[in-house]
Amino acid sequence: MVYLARCSEELYIIKDHWVENPLQESRIMKWVNGICGVPNLVDSWMVEVCPGVIDVTSQYHSEESHVYMKSIQMHVWTVISLHGHHLSRFRTKHELVQCIRDILVSKYILSLTRSLLI
Repeated sequence: MVYLARCSEELYIIKDHWVENPLQESRIMKWVNGICGVPNLVDSWMVEVCPGVIDVTSQYHSEESHVYMKSIQMHVWTVISLHGHHLSRFRTKHELVQCIRDILVSKYILSLTRSLLI
């Protein structure tokens, strides 16, 4: 899930997600901080169901089913700066299509970078 949040007139994106490695995304976001076109990491943390207890997928399954689980994922919230414009701000279809193209090119480049990082 992704949420749009406001704090002191600033807008942020909150990403609520489940991952195997909760530190990987924040580590990569810190690494690419300051690159034009990439949102900045504000904060990231593992969700706790109560103080000191991390929310993990294994707690929602019986102990017998743990054997069949491919992975145990942790619940993470990541807050990033808002980057980009509302769709209504594009003046022409060409601008919108160019933006979508840029997103796809960026995703391709990041997928190549990811394979080099792993």
